[in-house]
Amino acid sequence: MKTTSLILAFILSALLTGCGKEDKSTGNNSQIPPCAGEYVFTVTDTLKRQSAAGGQYFPDSSGRSYCVRFCSGKDSVSLKGDSAIGVIDTVRNDSLIYSLVNLFAGGRFIAWPDTAPSRAEYTIYGSGLPVVWSERGTLAWRE
Repeated sequence: MKTTSLILAFILSALLTGCGKEDKSTGNNSQIPPCAGEYVFTVTDTLKRQSAAGGQYFPDSSGRSYCVRFCSGKDSVSLKGDSAIGVIDTVRNDSLIYSLVNLFAGGRFIAWPDTAPSRAEYTIYGSGLPVVWSERGTLAWRE
């Protein structure tokens, strides 16, 4: 518990002190978004049915969006509006997977920066249910 508190304190301090001031230049590393800072995640699909075999996503025209910030050299992410905070868990050739650490049963945020347009998934885990809800959509740099 003490380790979790220290991790959360570190992440919160990074978010409050330097987020949004990152370099906007593009890089050649395909494993990370082209730039750190503030993005808009716009929901285009929502999980409607959950089973042991997985779920089925359906189009969502609600227009719901979240402000997403990548901080600390892209080692952490925050979703404004839901106050979700994540730390990098897995870096793959095509995606970044963050574990959301301040939610009751946890969650994940996945960014696929090399797709056109960039895509993301926001999933909240449940206690007794594998997934409470999951949304997918586009991820665009906030001008």
